Amino acid sequence: LIASSWPARSTSRRTRLVDVLVATSDHYGHGLFALVQRALNQVLLARKLGLEPYVFLGRHTFVEPQACEYGRQPFFDIDRGENVWEYFFRQPGDFKLGDATVRGRAVRSLQVTSVEIVSRSAPIQVYGDTSKYDEDKFSTSRRFAFKLLGPLGVRLVRSEFLRRATSIFSSWRSHSSHILGVHARGSDKIVRKKVPPEAYFAIIDAYIEEHSDARIFLATED
Repeated sequence: LIASSWPARSTSRRTRLVDVLVATSDHYGHGLFALVQRALNQVLLARKLGLEPYVFLGRHTFVEPQACEYGRQPFFDIDRGENVWEYFFRQPGDFKLGDATVRGRAVRSLQVTSVEIVSRSAPIQVYGDTSKYDEDKFSTSRRFAFKLLGPLGVRLVRSEFLRRATSIFSSWRSHSSHILGVHARGSDKIVRKKVPPEAYFAIIDAYIEEHSDARIFLATED
């Protein structure tokens, strides 16, 4: 299945058969949330086509071995299982590898698509022109991501992570209702120009000045 656009819905529901779209990863250099973004777009495609979504991020990227994007999944840990997605998330559908049926219906096929082609026209977009903030694009992306993830990610994020996040944030929320999230990329950023820490300071300082009880949540891979 190669989708350069969002085609018509599958007719497999009428035949009582299930076609499964396996969402994959196509580049060993993607960070965790680039993987999530691409997986969510493939799930959206599956649902639009009437296919059963299943996410599999295995030991290696799902491309030809001679491709430059081929490599070991950086987050893969065999002690945690064969599927990186399931380290952090639940499956978006009822299919599991090896199942012959889904909800009483026979599985007819497992299909994959071009992750890159899907990403170009998919609803959830996080890349593009970084010289300005595109409110329309990002608000649309958030709306579609929220549709899949639900409030605080409850539809897909594993419950143990939700409990840990709630535990951490509840103590912060008891002291302040103004928490600013700051995502700082550094040595791991190779595609775009690195943004030095000093570039964040003016925005953070302005937020603190506006909210005397402010707390800063810093996320960084450095």
